[in-house]
Amino acid sequence: MNTLVSQIQEFDNSNLSLAEIFDQQKSIFDDIHAHSAFGDISLADGQTLKNMLDGIVKNKIAAFENSIVQPKQTNNTSIQEIFVQKIAIT
Repeated sequence: MNTLVSQIQEFDNSNLSLAEIFDQQKSIFDDIHAHSAFGDISLADGQTLKNMLDGIVKNKIAAFENSIVQPKQTNNTSIQEIFVQKIAIT
């Protein structure tokens, strides 16, 4: 079970593209199924790991969507404001 948890933690800490996110999710999901099928972990633990993995994937997709939807904020400081700040500093 420790290996599955460490895989999920590594997945959570990684920066991946959307395709890589879904590939990693499927790979870890298959590992959870295999460990559950062979009795290495209980079904309840497997479901907990799946829920944790699903939550991480949702967070990664939401972060990816937010980075696309939100335009990069530009500095809207006018030339006049910059001039006033430079004069105030000196």
